Order: sequence, then C-alpha cells, then structure tokens
Amino acid sequence: NDLGNQIYPVYFFHLASALATIGPPTELITSEVTARSFMVNWTHTPGKVEKYRVVYYPTRGGKPEEVVVDGSVSSIVLKNLMSSTEYQIAVFAVSAHTASEGLRGTETTLALPMASDLELYDVTENSMRVKWDAVPGATGYLILYAPLTEGLAGDEKEMKIGETHTDIELSGLFPNTEYTVTVYAMFGEEASDPATGQETTLPLTPPRNLRISNIGSNSARLTWDPTSGKISGYRIVYTSADGTEINEVEVDPITTFPLKGLTPLTDYSVAIFSIYEEGQSLPLVGEFTTEEVPAQQYLEIDEVRTDSFRVTWHPLSAEEGQHKLMWIPVYGGNTQEEEQDSYVIEGLDPGTEYEVSLLAVLDDGSESEVVTAVGTTLLQTGIRNLVVDDETATSLQVTWDISDSNVEQFRVTYLTAQGDPMEEVIMVPGMHNSILLKTLIPDTEYKVTVTPIYTTGEVPGQTLETFVGADINTIVITNLLSGMDYNVKIFASQASGFSDALTGLVRTRKPD
Repeated sequence: NDLGNQIYPVYFFHLASALATIGPPTELITSEVTARSFMVNWTHTPGKVEKYRVVYYPTRGGKPEEVVVDGSVSSIVLKNLMSSTEYQIAVFAVSAHTASEGLRGTETTLALPMASDLELYDVTENSMRVKWDAVPGATGYLILYAPLTEGLAGDEKEMKIGETHTDIELSGLFPNTEYTVTVYAMFGEEASDPATGQETTLPLTPPRNLRISNIGSNSARLTWDPTSGKISGYRIVYTSADGTEINEVEVDPITTFPLKGLTPLTDYSVAIFSIYEEGQSLPLVGEFTTEEVPAQQYLEIDEVRTDSFRVTWHPLSAEEGQHKLMWIPVYGGNTQEEEQDSYVIEGLDPGTEYEVSLLAVLDDGSESEVVTAVGTTLLQTGIRNLVVDDETATSLQVTWDISDSNVEQFRVTYLTAQGDPMEEVIMVPGMHNSILLKTLIPDTEYKVTVTPIYTTGEVPGQTLETFVGADINTIVITNLLSGMDYNVKIFASQASGFSDALTGLVRTRKPD
C-alpha cells in the first residue's frame, strides 16, 4: 500500500494465503489537538489484528513518521509535531502476513502559544521596559527591537532570555525615536507567532523655567532650572533680531550665565540646549531687549578744599566697565578714566569754579550720556581771628590764628585811616602769628591788614585792600595768579565815610 506519492514495502504471500484479506479500521477521529501533538482514534477492524501501523507526515512535504501499536489499541497521541502544520494520517491494520488499506485523514496542529498582554512602559530618553504574560511550555523568549526612523531601521538588536523572565529593560536607545519591539516565545528552536508593540523614546529633556534678569544696555543674565542629573553641560546661543550678532558658548552644568557685550536697544533671542552623552536636547528659548545707555543719575561734589574736591557718583550697573571723568576750569581741561564710584580731583586752583563731567564707558566701548556738576575750590584764607589790641601811645599788638600750615610768611601792612601816602609793610615768618607794631603816631586810628604768602604768591580770590594817599592815582598790584579774573574796586575815603566804588574787571595773562 502507499500513501500519496510515498513508497512503502510490498508484502508477498503464498497464493493460498492471498485470498485471506483484512479490512481497514474505520471512523478515524482526531482530538486533543495542541501545537505539538494530537490524538488519533479509530474503530477496530473485524477479525484478528496483530497490530496497527500509524503513518503521518506534513502535507507540505516531509519524511513520513510511523508508530506501531498493539492490535488491541485503538488510539495514539502523536507527539513532537510542528506547530500550525497540516498532517496526513493513515492507519493500517496488520495481521500475520497482510495489511489492510489505510484509514486516512488530516489534522492541523495549533499555533504555538505567543506572548500576550505585551506592554512597553517606563519610557525614558534612552530606555524602555517591556513586559508580557508568561507562556506555558516556553523554553525561553526572543526579543527583537529596532528603530523605525529612516536611516536607523537597519540597527536591529536581539535579546534571548530564559523562560523565567517576562519583564526586561531595553537600554542604549536613541532619544526621540520610535521603536518596534517584538517578543517570540521559544519552544526549543521553534518560535511562536510574534507579539509586537511600538513606542517612542522621550526627547532629551531641555532645561526649563528660563528667567532673563538684570537687563542693561549691554548685558543680561540668564537663569534656568536643570531637568536631569545626566546633563554634562549646556549650549547657549543668543542672536540679535537682525542676524548681525550670532553668539554661541558651551558651559559646564551651571544654572546661570551672564551675557555681556550686547548692543543697546537691540532685540535678542536666546536658545539653551542641554548636552547629554547621547546628544543635545531641544532648546529652551526666550527673548529680551537691551535698554538704552542711561545717563548717570547722581553726581555730587564734596570735601571741597583749596586745591581739591571729591566727586562721587552711583554706577549705572554692576556690568559696566569704566567711567570717564572730566573737569574743566575756566582756562583748560583734564580727562581721566576711573573704575570706582568716587574720585578726589587734586591739583586744582584755589577759589576756582570747575565744571565736572562724568560718563560711563561700557564693556563694548559705548558711552552713556554725560552728567555734569559744578564745584568751586575754597579760597586760601591762611589766617582767621585777626585781633589788634594792647594799644599804647605808640604801639599796637597784632595777633591771628594760622589756618593753613602751607603759608610761607605773612605780610602785615598798616597805615593811618586818613590815608598815608605809603603804607608800611612788615614780613612775618609763616610759623609766627603775632607782631608788635611800634613807633606809631599817638591818638591815631590805623588800618591793619595781614596777608598770607605762599610759594606761588599771595592768596587768590581773597579781597586784598591797600590805601594810598589822596595825591596818588596809580598803583601796581603784585603777587596775583596768572590767567585769573579779578574785580577791582576803588573807594575815596572822606570824613563822612567812603564813596561809591569805581569798578573794573581785569584778567592777568597766562604764562607763555
């Protein structure tokens, strides 16, 4: 007998025995079908049967297998079959020297049980977890995962694990990338149908909560919050709206950064990227506009002396560079750059009005508006509390307090109040503060003047007086400062008092 195209042994009998035939079994029934087995049942052949031979093979082709059972048996379980496969079945009744026709039928094994309830969860920028329900009878699992992004699809990876593991982590994934994950239940070398899921990894987390503060004319401060402990640094890009300024800097994992050297009254956009080992995040963005360069709001002159005064101001901001300070007397000017908030200007002329100008010089070289103030140095009085006492018939005691230790000497002049033709002059060393005037005219009023003398001459700005006789109409005034304006007033002394003043304005020459 044969099964399909298969070749089976041919049995030869004596002619007398050939007449003794045997009928095939009947009612072929299959049951208890699984992926790897099923049961075959049949009804016995009438008469004496020594054994039954069960032959089976895949319909799609393959080597036939056979099982021989005792003639009293009417069922058998076929094992180690291939899943999802249709099998051809034939049952032969066999007696001593003959075999029946085959009782034929077919049965298809079930598919291997597959993983169920597949779940992708705990997704991060570079990992995700995969879990499923355990598959009874599986000897292990095969997991395949690959990115679906164009250009990365060929980067498929696989993982083989034992049957006790049904919850695993996939790591080393690309950020912000869609992945397909496939799980096969393995039964020896045979795999079940796949259970498949898809999930997209998270993008690399950018910083958050951008704050832009301390916005000035050429600077601003950026502050943000970190979002991951895996950040190795940040990339900061800030650009002017017209595109003429494009700046980029990479910094350590800090959370604040000052922007300097900006242009006043300019719109800027800012982008901050978190840098990871896997790459950089999407940007955290913001915008701001720098302010105009302001003028100083405060400028004060104090601690005024005869040759100096202090200038004090408030800085525009903590980010500015230097200040340019200028002071200009009536006959010239000076300029100096300072990084502090006050400065003592020295070497000034006594009794002189100065115009002081201040502007801020920013880091980018731009300058603020100018603010000005006016200050006048003190006059060099040199003395105070002049006292004339201890009068006798022919003498007067003159005493004064010294208010300036720089006085080289004092010039004491005296003449009668009626106006002598010439005044008397006595020079007193600078460390003395008194003198006795002798050989005076009894019962006569005298006018006494004490003038401090410095190495540069007499005191500028102080009112200097001298008396001349009624017959004098010319006098040379000496020891004046060069390049200075002087008011000159001439009074006529009469019995009834002084006349109105004849006035004039004189400027001394500057030295060549």
